[in-house]
Amino acid sequence: YTEAIRFFHHRDNMVRTSVRTLTLAVFRVTDPAMRRFVLHRNSQYYFTHLACHLRDLWFKLDALLCSGAAASQLQEAVDTHEDMLCYLDDVLSLDFPE
Repeated sequence: YTEAIRFFHHRDNMVRTSVRTLTLAVFRVTDPAMRRFVLHRNSQYYFTHLACHLRDLWFKLDALLCSGAAASQLQEAVDTHEDMLCYLDDVLSLDFPE
């Protein structure tokens, strides 16, 4: 888990998808010790960087819109943004009382 989250913003979409799948699997573990580990050792770092990455995606999308970028570039940026929002929705939908 701790090594995988380093690649959350990797340029390869398959790597990002694998990281998201792995983190969702780890977040679903109900073992109290595992939850403490995830919450206290890495979640602040991980979620802070996810928020910054989402912000960067918004800036990129805005820059593409303002520059009159090609439709394919806009679609790729929108798809990346949508993937991130769906992932965050999945995380927030978990039964994680902590």
